[in-house]
Amino acid sequence: MSTDFAVKEWSVARPRIRRDVEVTFHQRRSGPVYVVEDLMHRRYFQVGLPEYQFIQSLNGRRTVGEAIAISARALGANAISEQDALKLVRWLVDNDLLESDNAGQAMRRYDLADESLSKKPKQPWFQKLVFLKIPLGNPDAFFCWLQPAFAWLFTKLALILWLILVSYAGYTLFQNWELFRSAASQIILPQNWLLMILTFGVLKILHELGHGVATRRFGGVVPEWGVQMLLFVTPLTFVDASSSWRFPGRWQRMAVAAAGMYVELAIAAAAILVWANNTGSLMGTLAYNAIFAASVITVLFNANPLMRFDGYYIACDLLNIPNLGQRGQAVMSWFYHRWIIGMKKLTFPAQAKQAPRTIAAYGVGAWFWRIVIWSGIMIALALFAKGIGLALVGLMIGAMVFGWLKKFFKLLREGHGGLRVNPILVILRLACIVGVIASAFHFIEFRPYTRAVAVVTYPGRESLRNELPGFVEEVLVKNGEAVQQGQLLARLSNVEREVELGTSQLDVTAAQLRAADYLDKKQMAAYQAELQNLGGLRARFALADRRVKDLAVYAPISGRVFLRRPEMLTGRFLQPGSEILSIIPSSEPELLISASERAVSAFEAAKQQSLNIRISGRQGGAYPARITRLEQTATIAVPHIALASSNGGPLAVRQKVDMQSERAKGLARTIAPAGEEMDHFVGLSVDETDVTQLEFPKARLTGYATISEPDGAAILREGEWGYAKLYEGEKEKLGVWLYDGMSRWLLSKWEAATQM
Repeated sequence: MSTDFAVKEWSVARPRIRRDVEVTFHQRRSGPVYVVEDLMHRRYFQVGLPEYQFIQSLNGRRTVGEAIAISARALGANAISEQDALKLVRWLVDNDLLESDNAGQAMRRYDLADESLSKKPKQPWFQKLVFLKIPLGNPDAFFCWLQPAFAWLFTKLALILWLILVSYAGYTLFQNWELFRSAASQIILPQNWLLMILTFGVLKILHELGHGVATRRFGGVVPEWGVQMLLFVTPLTFVDASSSWRFPGRWQRMAVAAAGMYVELAIAAAAILVWANNTGSLMGTLAYNAIFAASVITVLFNANPLMRFDGYYIACDLLNIPNLGQRGQAVMSWFYHRWIIGMKKLTFPAQAKQAPRTIAAYGVGAWFWRIVIWSGIMIALALFAKGIGLALVGLMIGAMVFGWLKKFFKLLREGHGGLRVNPILVILRLACIVGVIASAFHFIEFRPYTRAVAVVTYPGRESLRNELPGFVEEVLVKNGEAVQQGQLLARLSNVEREVELGTSQLDVTAAQLRAADYLDKKQMAAYQAELQNLGGLRARFALADRRVKDLAVYAPISGRVFLRRPEMLTGRFLQPGSEILSIIPSSEPELLISASERAVSAFEAAKQQSLNIRISGRQGGAYPARITRLEQTATIAVPHIALASSNGGPLAVRQKVDMQSERAKGLARTIAPAGEEMDHFVGLSVDETDVTQLEFPKARLTGYATISEPDGAAILREGEWGYAKLYEGEKEKLGVWLYDGMSRWLLSKWEAATQM
């Protein structure tokens, strides 16, 4: 920043720092620094020791020259130079940190402030639209009233109790993980949206209350709070806790930044304990929503250091690198101008020399994350807002391109960092870079593939179900145990049927005694009638005896037993038709493969070659397999319960509205023989929805494959699933493949928008 005549006049002036400006000392990795706090405008600036020494000398009685001399005597060679001092004075004027002695000086100060504001980069309109900020006033008095009651939450004792609660809740969640994972798909169901929004809103309010109380607890102020609407739908609350920047201890600043997550995770831990004891109830649903919103969403956004939320400020203090995002952007700007534009004389940013590798890594990560976030926002806008969303996405992309072109032509005209560029050389350089990328898209060829889901099935398996209701009294086999045909596996008890058997036996005995008595008394007519009655009673006894015997479960075939949640089977009451266990024969397994409807050509190509299938959770490589048959019609019917996300599977499903489903109409084949009911996945949790009540959101193709090496497949269990790559028959150019995929996606969104 060059000095002009107006600034040179300051060398004989007697400026004075505003009395409401406070300066606090901080110890950073690079050495001691001082935070300048503008209380009036809620702004914070960081200066080094020479700048602080000079600023402190500006008391309204000394000239700038005298202040420079005092700094030189105090710091010697480390003192601020005259040129830097004049620049610092200009900076103080621009940021309205000096008191004025006359109206003329005040007018100049306000003019320079207006000039500084006009040069400050403005937030693009689409950012204001997507992140609509609604301030709700000054809550400092409220937090002053609230702080005495809840300040204990941020003490060492509270932290210890928090750690105990979170640890115990984590252990409880680990014990119930399968049940918790199987319920995850219920979060996205429409009937849960309202409860989820209300839960999310309450948690965000408590989150911000945590920030506010922590700020007041350590001596800060909270001058503002409000709501920031993401896409006009999702409310993101905020409080202004920026006064924590002047806290001398970084652990205090980190405590303020982590306060919201601290509160939310405590609520999530308590919700885990509530959910574990109230599954299936409204209380359990509310607790599950709280767990999801207070843990998953918090970790993805609030704790993410790549976004300017809580995790970012914690990372800055933890690494002892203030303004990490700004420094990372400076490194990315340097890389762009140095290596893309070709400004070879541009020096590495001084503000990033403190920890260049860390700052550069953060800059690259934040840049990529910003692309991911904005891509997700645009996709969400296009999906939810239909035609209006597509129009807004088009305007946003146009504004981004226009903004980049504006900056690019300004760079060609004015240069960067005091360095000028040759426009012709820059354009030629960019043309070469674009040419290399285009050549890569043209010459690089690969075989496109579809990622399909495969699940292990045993067509010959037997699923044993009870015909009568009853309690599981005893299970005589263990999961995975080998059994022989006819072996007793489990016993059920039904008091009503057992009483009925006893009563029938007593009735038969009584009828036999009466018949014998009639015979002794030579009452032949009564004897003949009693014999007929005895026949009926014996038939009823035989039926009751068969029903009681049916409570004992025997193995219909030889094989291995697989139980669903064996720890919860004993003592459980089963309704008629409930699956007790399955027996997997010693035959080879079959693989059911489900892929998107567009995978027809990939399926056909896969018939001529072997494909590798990797089973989730199993080590030791892939299993070679070959497709044997393919369904002719895509269907939304779920072919196997193990695929459903509601049961912990990889594919999203939804509850059927019309129970006259495709499966009921016979449009989708099952993996069981014709006329038999489709068996359940042996790992199905208790109270899980039947597969016939579920469907895919979009139609999928179903194929069947056999494993080429059956010896290695002997350890596979029914219901285990994994992934396979179905390759197309011919190679495609990378650029053509990307263009076709993007065109199909845009066309589908356009058709959806025009049909609204």
